[in-house]
Amino acid sequence: MSPDPSLCMLRASNTSKDTDYYNDLTYKTYTNGPLYTNIFDDGQFVLQNGMLVMIETPNSQTSHQIFISIDINGKKKGPNKFGYDLFTFELVSDGRLLPMGADGTSYPGNSYCSKDSNSKINGIACANKALNDPKYFRTLP
Repeated sequence: MSPDPSLCMLRASNTSKDTDYYNDLTYKTYTNGPLYTNIFDDGQFVLQNGMLVMIETPNSQTSHQIFISIDINGKKKGPNKFGYDLFTFELVSDGRLLPMGADGTSYPGNSYCSKDSNSKINGIACANKALNDPKYFRTLP
């Protein structure tokens, strides 16, 4: 069963064409570029309040990483951007759930929550900055 595209992120198809990894064009990077949506496609559900929760198990054959991304106000409400209303957390091997960008997570904040980055996943590491920098939301790009 396919998810409702009005509530959930469209799933990426597993083909080799780059465009198939950016299926849901309503979502953007921290710097408003096209977002690589293949990192959200292993599972998702919507809470009663509209919050969208997406699960990714990257490299599930070789590691035990689990990424949990949350669109805090749901797909129907914007801006649908990493670092604004979309944040990622990582369940690390020792069982802790850490905000992406924290020490011990897969993506460092300096490279993946940057006003200067053109990465297709720029913003994936903004959760740690948003939680720990009191000025974070006042200084968004």
